Amino acid sequence: MALYTHLSRKEINQLASRFGLPTPRSSRGILQGTVNTYYRLAYPDRAIYLKIDEVGDFNRLRRELAILKRLARLRNPGFATPVPIRAKTGFFFVTYRSRAVLLFREIPGSPILHRPFRPDEIRQIGRALAKLHLSPAPPPLPPHRFHLPELFRIYRQIGNS
Repeated sequence: MALYTHLSRKEINQLASRFGLPTPRSSRGILQGTVNTYYRLAYPDRAIYLKIDEVGDFNRLRRELAILKRLARLRNPGFATPVPIRAKTGFFFVTYRSRAVLLFREIPGSPILHRPFRPDEIRQIGRALAKLHLSPAPPPLPPHRFHLPELFRIYRQIGNS
């Protein structure tokens, strides 16, 4: 479904080492998602997600990274934000096969697949969104793929197909 780039064990190990991480105990491709490729790397004390940005638009990626950093700075207790791990180069991504590769620490939780949300899950989502919206506003965010003008553009594009 969303495993567009297939990596060998050796390639995964090489990418992990570019972020200063040892060889993972195991790894597996994640089929959930729509746009990017994800692998879950298992370590004895944690899990790391490897993301391959399949779009390949480095300007868009830099804007998304700026948004994640601003959300992480909100320091809202109980609101987990994925923050990329720095590579040995000091950047938050490395280039592999002309695509950006990022690593993120796993955030506790579980995916909800192929079933309606339960009332308690809807309440959890509502509480998290309320915390986000009640947090002090970060500086204006740069335009991104979930920015209203971009969503309208995509909506019109779908409507014309």
